Amino acid sequence: MRDRDLIQAFAPGAEPEGEATDARPLHGRRRLARVAAIQVLYQSAMTRTRVPAVAKQFEEHRLGEEIDGLALDVDLGFFRRLTRGIATDAAALTLLVQEALQKRQFGRLEYVLQAILLAGAYELQALTDVPPRATIDEYTEIAAAFFDEGERSLVNAVLDRLAHRMRPDDFPATG
Repeated sequence: MRDRDLIQAFAPGAEPEGEATDARPLHGRRRLARVAAIQVLYQSAMTRTRVPAVAKQFEEHRLGEEIDGLALDVDLGFFRRLTRGIATDAAALTLLVQEALQKRQFGRLEYVLQAILLAGAYELQALTDVPPRATIDEYTEIAAAFFDEGERSLVNAVLDRLAHRMRPDDFPATG
């Protein structure tokens, strides 16, 4: 993932140059935080470096910086909640995702896809202030920027299964 691609892919509706970054809607800053967390997980997997070390490097050298004239203005608190929580719960999250994958093997998925699923699973499990449908939609959109329809649908299906299992009260019974 190149930094410029990261910003352009995940800042739909980004303000034109010169506009104040504090005017960015919270969901835009949160989306960038999600993408940055996914990039941390990806880099951690690729370099075999612990997530907290990669997250620290991101905070010090990438987040809040301008790359090719575009600001990487994330919700830093949200980024920290994601990266710290995923790092702490990675083994349990991997098992949850593996169960929800059904016939596919988590370890055989591309690292970016693994990162998207782990981040989405953590958010569904621990960040109950975010509606589950919003979480599913966000990570499905992120997946669509990297993958074709098959992987996008996989992310949607896996996170939907997890959401119904983890937060059943958010899904009223039908019928």
